[in-house]
Amino acid sequence: MLPFVSITIGLETGFYRDVFFYADEYVVAEILQNGHITPEHVSQLAGSDLKQENWGKIISRKNLPILSILIAEYSLITGISPNIFYITFPAFLGVWFGFFIIARRIISDQRLSLLIGGIGSLSPYVPVIYTQNVTIFSNVIILMSVITLIYILDKGRKAKFGGYISISIFLAVLFYWYPPNFALVGVLTLLLPFILYLSGKKPSPGILIPSIISGSFFLLIFEIPLSSYLHYISVGISRLLTLSLSSPTSGQTGTYPTVFQPSYYSLISLIALLPMGAVGGLIAFKRILSDRDYPTPSERIAIIWGISILGVALLYMASGESFLVGRPFQLSIPVIIIGVMFTLSKIEQSNIAVIVAVVLLFSTVGGSFYLQSIDQRAKIQTYGAGSEEIGQWGGTHFQGTILSDVKTGAPVAGKGYLMVDHPDQYSGTRNLFYAPESDFQGHVQSKNATGVLLSQSMYRDGLFANQLPHKPMPKQQYQTRLETSNLVYSNGRYHYLWFNQ
Repeated sequence: MLPFVSITIGLETGFYRDVFFYADEYVVAEILQNGHITPEHVSQLAGSDLKQENWGKIISRKNLPILSILIAEYSLITGISPNIFYITFPAFLGVWFGFFIIARRIISDQRLSLLIGGIGSLSPYVPVIYTQNVTIFSNVIILMSVITLIYILDKGRKAKFGGYISISIFLAVLFYWYPPNFALVGVLTLLLPFILYLSGKKPSPGILIPSIISGSFFLLIFEIPLSSYLHYISVGISRLLTLSLSSPTSGQTGTYPTVFQPSYYSLISLIALLPMGAVGGLIAFKRILSDRDYPTPSERIAIIWGISILGVALLYMASGESFLVGRPFQLSIPVIIIGVMFTLSKIEQSNIAVIVAVVLLFSTVGGSFYLQSIDQRAKIQTYGAGSEEIGQWGGTHFQGTILSDVKTGAPVAGKGYLMVDHPDQYSGTRNLFYAPESDFQGHVQSKNATGVLLSQSMYRDGLFANQLPHKPMPKQQYQTRLETSNLVYSNGRYHYLWFNQ
C-alpha cells in the first residue's frame, strides 16, 4: 500500500481533486439547485466562443451527464460534499474485484487470481489519483460488461434474459459516462452473435436487445450531436486513409522551454505485462485456430476485445491530437492483464515460475505506480487548499474577462463563472506567466482583461496552459506581478489582481 501512502502525504487530500472536476461540479450544482440539468441553449454557456473554447468540457458533461448525476445522487443521499468522491473513493477495489472474477474463470488457484486482480487494479493509471476517485469506476462497468458477455457466450441459447438486460444497462451507463469506453463494449456486443455462431452455439432471441441498444447509441453520437467526437472521428478516418499515424509516445510533448517533458513512468509496467500478455494472447490464438480444441468463452472475448481496441487505438493515433495518441495504451491494459492471466494459468502448477512471475509483476507495476504518484507533474493535475474559497468568491465578485491557467481557473468555472480565459498559444502562456512585467502588462491590455488570477502553485508546482503541463513560473516574476498590480483578493494561496480597463 506504499503508493497510496505516498499520494496521501504528497497531496492536500482534504481539498485535492482531479483538475477537470470543474465540469462535473458545475453540472452537479445545477442538479442540486434546480433538480435538473439546464439545457445548453438556455444556460450561460450559450453564445460565447470564450466559454466553448476554455470550458467546453462542461457542455460535454451536460450531454453525457451520468457521472454528474451519480455524484449528485450520492451527495443527496449521504449529505456529503460531492468533492469527497474525488478524494477518497476507492475505485480501484471495484476494478480489483472485476479482474478477480475474470481470473477465476481462467486460473484455478484462487490466491493467484486475487493477486493478478490486485495488479490489474493498479496498472497503469495516469495520473494515479484516478485509483482514489470515482472517475475510474467506468473501468468497473467495462469489466462487468465483459464478465456478462463471457456468461452469455458460455451459456449460448440457455443464457438468462437478465444477462441481456444487464449488458444493455451497462452500455447505456458507459455511453453517458464516456463514449470511447462504450464503443469498446458496443463493438463486442455487435459481434456477439457472430462469436456465438463460431462457437457452434445458437444465440437466444434476447441477444437482439443489446445489439439494438448498441446500434442506437452509435447513432446517438450524430443525433445529440457530440461535435468533438464527430470531429475527431472524421479527422481520424481521413488520416487513417492516408496512413497518417502518430506515435503513442508523442502525447504531452512540446518544444517550448517551459513545458515538462514526459517521464513515461507508466511504461515501466510493460516490462512484465507486455511479454506475459503477448504469450497469453498467443495461447488464446492457438486455441482459436485449433480444429480439435475450441477456445473458452474468455479466450474468444479477449481476442475480439483486443481487435476492437486496436481499431479504436488506430483512430486515436490518427487524430493528430497529442492528448489523444497516448490513450490507446491505457485502453489496452485490461486485455493485456487478461493475457497475463492465460500465461499464469499455464505455469500455475510450477511454484517457482509463479513466484518469479508475481515478483516481476509486482515490482514493475508497483514501481511504475509509485514513480507516477511522486512525479512533479501529478500536482498540476489537482487543485488544493484555498480552491473552494476562490471559487465561491470569484463566482460572486468577478466581472469581465479574467486571465489565468486551467488549474487555477477551474475552481471558479466549477462554481459557475466561465469568463476565465487561459492561453491556448505559447505566446500567451509566456507573456502571462514567464515574461518581464512590461510584456505581462501589455498582454493583459491586449486581451482587454479586467483581472488576473494567480495561485502559489504556479511557482511551486507548475501550471496547466496551452493544453500542456508547464514548469513553475519564476517566483520573482510572480512576486513582481503581485507588487506592481492592484491586489484585490488573497486567501494566502490564490491572488486576484484587478486592472481598471
